Amino acid sequence: ISSVGHAMGIETIAERVEVRNKECTFSTGESGDMKQCVRISSSNFSNQEGEVLGALLILDDITKLKKLEEQIRQNDRLASIGTLSAGMAHEIKNPLVSIKTFAQLLPERYQDEEFRNTFSAESRYLARLPRRSQQPPR
Repeated sequence: ISSVGHAMGIETIAERVEVRNKECTFSTGESGDMKQCVRISSSNFSNQEGEVLGALLILDDITKLKKLEEQIRQNDRLASIGTLSAGMAHEIKNPLVSIKTFAQLLPERYQDEEFRNTFSAESRYLARLPRRSQQPPR
């Protein structure tokens, strides 16, 4: 990080280019397997004649902030999966409850034509279920 800060300071002084909130990621640790995120800002400071005396560099370690942002994104993805799963379970459960009810009533109500027609209508609904599961949830 110090070499980048040094280079940034030289660039700021030599080219009079100020840097604002530039985010950089560095590999750290002995094997380079750890990441450190830094936000860098630089500015020249001058005397009254406008002669550049040096550069001010501000390095802000934002590694923890980046990790928290990633956790929030992961939690959002998991919440979306949960919502999708709940919608699918709802679409599957509703017809299954109807089938169970009809199956329980079938022995005693088989002679009832209206009952058989309703059972047939529910069967047609079940045939459409695979197509409905491919539609986005409401």
